[in-house]
Amino acid sequence: MSLLDSFPSLSKPFFIGVLFAFVSGASIHGQTDEGPPVLVFSEQSTKLTQALDLPVGHYSGLQSRFILETGTAGRASLRVSAGTLIENVHILVTTGSDLTIQGALLRSCAIEVQPKCSVQIENSCLENCDLLGQGDQVNGFATWKFKNSIIAKGSCRASIGALGIEMQDCIVIGHTASKFSFKPELTAGISLVDIARDPPIRYTRFLECEITPLQLHAMTHCTFEKCVTKGIETMNASDSSTNSVTLQARWVPAKPMATPLPQVIGGSVNMAAMGFDSSSGQPNAKQVKLKQTFVNGLLVMPLATGKEAGQSSKMNLTALEGYGNVRFNQNVGSDMMKSLHEVQKFMRLRHGDLPQTTDFEISFEDQFSDKDGPSAAVACALLIESSLMGRTWDSAFAVTGAMNADGAVQPIGGVSAKVRGATNGSCKRIAIPIKNENAVTDLVVQDGPLAVIKICVFTIKTFEEAEALANTERAPNLAQAIVEFEIIQSVLLRDPRMFKQILRTPQAAARLDAILLKAPNCLSAKLLLSFARGTPPTSLSIGGSLTAVDSSAEALVKASQNAEGMAANTSLNGDELRSTLNALRNLRPKLDRRLWSYADSLTYIGETIRGQILNPVTSGARYNDYVKNIDRGCAALRSARNTLNSDPQILEELSF
Repeated sequence: MSLLDSFPSLSKPFFIGVLFAFVSGASIHGQTDEGPPVLVFSEQSTKLTQALDLPVGHYSGLQSRFILETGTAGRASLRVSAGTLIENVHILVTTGSDLTIQGALLRSCAIEVQPKCSVQIENSCLENCDLLGQGDQVNGFATWKFKNSIIAKGSCRASIGALGIEMQDCIVIGHTASKFSFKPELTAGISLVDIARDPPIRYTRFLECEITPLQLHAMTHCTFEKCVTKGIETMNASDSSTNSVTLQARWVPAKPMATPLPQVIGGSVNMAAMGFDSSSGQPNAKQVKLKQTFVNGLLVMPLATGKEAGQSSKMNLTALEGYGNVRFNQNVGSDMMKSLHEVQKFMRLRHGDLPQTTDFEISFEDQFSDKDGPSAAVACALLIESSLMGRTWDSAFAVTGAMNADGAVQPIGGVSAKVRGATNGSCKRIAIPIKNENAVTDLVVQDGPLAVIKICVFTIKTFEEAEALANTERAPNLAQAIVEFEIIQSVLLRDPRMFKQILRTPQAAARLDAILLKAPNCLSAKLLLSFARGTPPTSLSIGGSLTAVDSSAEALVKASQNAEGMAANTSLNGDELRSTLNALRNLRPKLDRRLWSYADSLTYIGETIRGQILNPVTSGARYNDYVKNIDRGCAALRSARNTLNSDPQILEELSF
């Protein structure tokens, strides 16, 4: 199988007209029966001095040079579009220029990078390419950033300096130590230990490679399969004696170089040389059972008002030909990527390994908004489990939660908004981390029991508990508990005006007791039973109290950060202050008592400002009194904040 097979077919006819606005000295062959036209650089050197998005196509350079050279018009940059094939081209990226390659295949090319310029290669494959990075401590280093890409054979020579190589979620195939010479370039004040503490090469797989001990300083969370070490480079004794750094890596046992290095045959990598079964097209590891699957996740979006809106969103997984990687189909934040790596480790521990010829691509229903945070981890783990085991999940179930590599579910933020948002979708049941139970209790304190009547909320401690809830074939006790909750749910929602009276009946309490016996983690049943027994939650948690106060008095909180400016502040009008003060007064009985002084200080400040607005200051003496009252209120507010920040019990509770 050729690596080119994983790229989309090149379009016909091929549009190249955009190129001629920027590039001179090139000619194009006409359309042929074999495929799209081929661009041939006919001169020895072709220069690009402006920004260009290279159209999708097949480009052949016949060993000519293509130079990115910044001119008077601005910074030169070349962006290679997804699905593009480039062969036999020498690309020289001069100082001040940028090269971006996304989703492309490069064969037998050379990329030479001068100091103070950058190359970004993402979702791409480089076969038999030579990569050379120039730079030193005086002139600076070039920036190389590889992400989710394959580097097969060829050579890679660059220094890892302050602006050197970064590599994440990549695969390096068949590189010897002499040709793959990325290694730490020590600069003034930077030691090997400094580089090892923040390694630039992460979550990358090395197949049939020679690795030097010096290179290992720049790697973490990497996998080495059929690799050998070579060289005698070691850390200085002064570095290793007191400042040792533990390398996090996984070595797959194999006889050194027992299998020949992968060979490039006909322009593509020989997959059989990488340990693949050519007869079945599958790896030695297990096969996937579902090519596509989905689960509902719970997401939260920030609003312009500073508040959050939650929703249930369908998350999909597609199993594609690849190399055992798990990735998102869009750029996500660093926290979400870290959580995905934890999921990968968990799944590898759970199943031994992931199929080595399959990539798992995860997508969100909304692909155009920014995504970050660890809360999609459990959902991602369920998607991979579904694909590997052939199980489909309940379409009426949604889940949120971070997760460690041991399968333990960890708390996340925005739970109240997510629960509210889930009630507006088609989901009937949701799972949240058990450490976020207080957030749902706070929601009930603020919105009443209807919040957990409309949707059945479960808490989870482990991945297995999430799996049990998502499974359409549930254990008998759990299945019965879900059916019984749906019965009482339908009765309570029949007439929402009567649900409090219904909950107080002995029959309701007995049914909720029975549900909890079968499913002790049914948080909705637990909270409704507290109403049935006349002991409902009446106060917010410390975290919920703080969030509620800051949300209700956001303008006052911001203004209080500058007492002197607040005294002359005219942006706060009387109507807004009246609404804020009413909200604070109504909220006070529900707050954790430890927040009362904080809320009272804000109320005092708000009343002082509103009094001045309703009865403006007309004399110097009254103005001085007004400023003193503002200062007094701000001092009390600072004192209340300091008390909260110095209480270890409060800080511990806020950490959940």
